[in-house]
This record gives sequence, structure tokens and C-alpha cells, in this order.
Amino acid sequence: MGLYRMLSPQKSLVAAKDDVARTRLALSGYDGPADGLLPLIRASLLAALRHMGLCLGPALVSAVPVIAIFLWMDSVYGTPVRDTLSFGPSWFRAWYVPFSFVMLAVSLVIKRVWHMV
Repeated sequence: MGLYRMLSPQKSLVAAKDDVARTRLALSGYDGPADGLLPLIRASLLAALRHMGLCLGPALVSAVPVIAIFLWMDSVYGTPVRDTLSFGPSWFRAWYVPFSFVMLAVSLVIKRVWHMV
């Protein structure tokens, strides 16, 4: 998450997020003829795609360390498959299930603390 924060243009993301909200509000509040919907739909779609485009590159680069940790842990703990959890179905007992939940929880806490978009 720290890498994502450093790589992502946070100010541009806030502006893009506001633009998405503004265009959605304009679209939902529109009460005119059907001909007027197309420009609003186009503006909403372009705003959403711009927001996604600003997030995509930093998110992909930030995923590299997590993928490297997954590969390293799989080479260490993956052969033979060891049960790290003593409950649940067999696919749920592998090391990557609790690891994924912990990584997700920590990422959400970091995002909340740093007020990231």
C-alpha cells in the first residue's frame, strides 16, 4: 500500500473521483428527453475510465511484491501441501488462505489510516 501511495497521483485521483460522482449525479438527476442521455452516459463512462486508468498502473506495480511473496511462500510451504488450519474443507486449510485474509485486512487498515483513494 505504501508503494501504491507513492506511485499513484492521489490529487488527480481525488479530482477524478469527484468528477465521477458529479457525472453520476447529473445522470441520475436527468429528467429530459432520451436524446440528452447519451452525452451524460458518455461523460460518466469517460470519467469512470479515467479514474480506473489512474489507478491501474500503480496497482499493477504495487502487486509485484505481493506476488513475489506468494511465489516464495509457495516454494517453501507448497510442496508437500501442509495444513496450516485445522478446520474447514481441504482447500481452505492451505497457507495462502490465512495469508490472503491477513494481507487484505492489513491493506484495508493502511488505506484507512493513510486516507488513500
